[in-house]
Amino acid sequence: MAKPLDQFGGWLKFYYVMQWIAVFLAVTGIMLMLATIASKSNAERLYIQLLVLESIIAIIILVLIQRCVKIKDPTIPKRIINLLLVLLGVALVFTVFQALAVYYFPYPGIDIAKELKDLSRHAASSASTCAIWISYFKKSRRVAAYYESIQKVTT
Repeated sequence: MAKPLDQFGGWLKFYYVMQWIAVFLAVTGIMLMLATIASKSNAERLYIQLLVLESIIAIIILVLIQRCVKIKDPTIPKRIINLLLVLLGVALVFTVFQALAVYYFPYPGIDIAKELKDLSRHAASSASTCAIWISYFKKSRRVAAYYESIQKVTT
């Protein structure tokens, strides 16, 4: 049975769980990258360092979002949207830096064209994911009911 719209559930809960999974995967990825960085060439280290830095910043932003999600306050959806836009900006900036690093500092065995194609897919994936969730936080009836319910109680 579905929860009433003014309760934490549905796609809002799905978003919350998926963001914690993303944080876990990012932390795991950082540990794996750092475990292998010593055996890499200087060019590969630069690329890994950019990935680690991007992941750390993304984790910080995701945790900030997660701290907001369960707070019943009418300003929270706008705050989450702004943080999602910052996260998208970080992803796009680091995609450009990674593309420049791959292009100007290629390491042995790298297929530059394939790597640039993968980076452009990553950017497109980040943008579409962000657009979907921003649209959800702007238009969802559950989001409106959940975050506005505190306003109804106090007025």
